[in-house]
Amino acid sequence: MRPLIPVIFLATVIATQTAAAQKFNVKIINRADNAQSYAYATFFSNTAAGAIFQVSGAALTLQLPDGRIAVVNCTSKFAEHFAGRIGNRRSCHVPLVDDIQAEFHGDSAKLIWVVSLDGKKTQSETYKILAVMDSPLKANGPRNIDQPAPSSVAMPSGPRSTDQPAASSAMPRDLFVWFDEPALAPGAPLFEVVVTARAYDGALAILRHARQGNTAVQAGTSVLDTDYHPSTTSLASWQESNPNSAPSLFFWQGEEVRGTTLVMHFQMTKRAYEQMLALVAGSDLRVRPSQTSH
Repeated sequence: MRPLIPVIFLATVIATQTAAAQKFNVKIINRADNAQSYAYATFFSNTAAGAIFQVSGAALTLQLPDGRIAVVNCTSKFAEHFAGRIGNRRSCHVPLVDDIQAEFHGDSAKLIWVVSLDGKKTQSETYKILAVMDSPLKANGPRNIDQPAPSSVAMPSGPRSTDQPAASSAMPRDLFVWFDEPALAPGAPLFEVVVTARAYDGALAILRHARQGNTAVQAGTSVLDTDYHPSTTSLASWQESNPNSAPSLFFWQGEEVRGTTLVMHFQMTKRAYEQMLALVAGSDLRVRPSQTSH
């Protein structure tokens, strides 16, 4: 009977590992792919999730059935021996469709997707799980709004025209777009940002250095021309005036954030947000994710 012991043990291990794996139908809601190192920002329904990852290769944000989101990453893989010289590497397989299956086990996620018309042929790739988090929409984060007419769009473009009234106390007067973005169409999605005055000045200095004197914009007024600063208020005062709004808070490393800390509240396009994150990657800019009581 002794020879049966290893077999029984092996069967137990396999059964345990299989039970630990979880397989779901998921949806890819954000993706990026670059062989070089880059800053990957997570989004959900054009809402910033308040998480930034320094990655290389393919990065995907997956929406899980329970509403949570998972961020996964895959760098290059060792190619098969006959695919080239020893040590040859290949790029990760990346799904071209959004609706896929994901098998989670430990810190890995095996992604599986259909690649044939009859649905019988599939392809797969194993990604590393970077984070699993609640949907940022639960935190009352960024929202879709009706934007002003293009003539009112400003800053990197800067502030909206002063004759454009705010819809509510929670609605910031300043809209930031990227330098090469045209005027935005009404109804385009935006999200809110709260930044300490110290973090804003630090990010502006990095932006000025990167642009090397180039201040041209497609729409609005360049903050680099005017050295524009949105109006500031204390964090406690802003929170009291906006009890139902809780976007992520950006601050400078080493900065003690308290109720008396001066902050700025404005909106950004997704492109402006992503470009700034890539620009300040590796700097002392930090983010505190949205937090609300449930």
